[in-house]
Amino acid sequence: MNRVAHFLLRQSWPRGDLDLLLRVALLPDGEAAKCWDRWKAHHDLDDVTWEEHKLLAPIASRLPVIAPDCSYRPRVQGLAKAHWTNSQLTLRGSAEALDTLIANDVPVMLLKGGALHAAGLGGSGPRISGDLDILVPRPLYPRAIALLYAEGWSSRDSSEYAQSSWRFRSGLNLRRGLHGDIDVHHQPVPGPRLADTVLDALWARATPTRFHGRPVFIPSHADMIALAAAHAARPATARQVSAAWAFDLISLLKQGGADPEKIIESAVALDAVAACVACLLYLDRLVPLDNAQQIIRALERRGIDARETLSLFARSKGSALGAPLRRLATLLAERPENDFEPERRVVPRISRSRLTTPGKAAVALSVTAREPRLRHEFNIDSTELPEPRRLVVEIEFERPRIARRFRFDMSADGVPIARLGARLAPLTPETRLTFSVPLPQANGPSTRISIEALAEGEVPAKANLEQVLRAKPVPFRIRRLSATRGAT
Repeated sequence: MNRVAHFLLRQSWPRGDLDLLLRVALLPDGEAAKCWDRWKAHHDLDDVTWEEHKLLAPIASRLPVIAPDCSYRPRVQGLAKAHWTNSQLTLRGSAEALDTLIANDVPVMLLKGGALHAAGLGGSGPRISGDLDILVPRPLYPRAIALLYAEGWSSRDSSEYAQSSWRFRSGLNLRRGLHGDIDVHHQPVPGPRLADTVLDALWARATPTRFHGRPVFIPSHADMIALAAAHAARPATARQVSAAWAFDLISLLKQGGADPEKIIESAVALDAVAACVACLLYLDRLVPLDNAQQIIRALERRGIDARETLSLFARSKGSALGAPLRRLATLLAERPENDFEPERRVVPRISRSRLTTPGKAAVALSVTAREPRLRHEFNIDSTELPEPRRLVVEIEFERPRIARRFRFDMSADGVPIARLGARLAPLTPETRLTFSVPLPQANGPSTRISIEALAEGEVPAKANLEQVLRAKPVPFRIRRLSATRGAT
């Protein structure tokens, strides 16, 4: 490997505090103690990030040896137990979603922590999980989302929007109750969009097993190694370098039986050759493993695609001085032909109309449309609407008490056709919003329309009234509905 490629791969390695904490968890006692002292000298436990919390959990078991007199020790050990308990509650609460899918003949493959748990692989101490990641076959993804919504699982999108999300993203986070938190994927890693043949092969290699008594699949050993590296290179949050992947990858490599040729096959299919090499090079510096060098050499003989290397560097977190280089790498690594569809092309964004004149043809509304609700559903007579056609929708709600944005998903016959949006200033006298929405061609004498108010985000644990009012969806009435002719 040439020096330039090696430099670019190194930029994706955990740095700073995350690198220091990994050294505390993985190095011999003497070196680990020195790294712990360095980290502790500049940090307060009240200010650590979620990624640091995930690293502190396995460190807790080492503190009696490397820092027996550390004042942080009781709190770190207490936090590790609390996080592990919450993780178990989340896994069990989220596993209820599996019952819904399995009962309706939707195959489920566990990913990440769920797969490791089902495979009986433990890391260096308790593994902290914030959710349960699962994979369903891409053709069954819309049905899987619809089934889960029907059982009370939800996201920040309407059910119709969520069912169409396979066209523009790899998966969706759904929640229910206090501990239900599940990521449903149709492909195991974020973009670019994997070919159906790649996903079919992944399912063909999967191993059947059981998870809390439920029949599920887990990826093959080689696929789990490639996926662990791919997730390390593509963290969920942009510009956020992850680090807990190191424990997963070490557990998989220590298991033995890692066939370099099968790992190459998986890494190539998942566009993760560069990610595998980068992760293994980093681990080999901390925890020399017998098979790591063998796998690295095999991957290097296969060759690392320049686009993969540039893409890995583009997602790395570095100094502001390197930002122009990362932007250039992003442009050079782009492969639009393999990517998902643009989200706004699948579901257009429509802002409020400043013209409040209704359309020429009034559309009859049910009595329930006049009642304040978070979601309205009704049928309209398609035979009376002009072609091409637009609906002029007037939405009415209580006067907003703070400045906030309003968003609504609008669907026709179960297909999202628009995301409506408007921002209103505080104490505005307006209590109505008007939107002009193009409708697709009718498939029958009537069209089923749904309009749903959306949340603006999650309510923080210690939210004040303003944060609650800004985040929660607002009940609304449909004051008037009319049709007009217009381009679709």
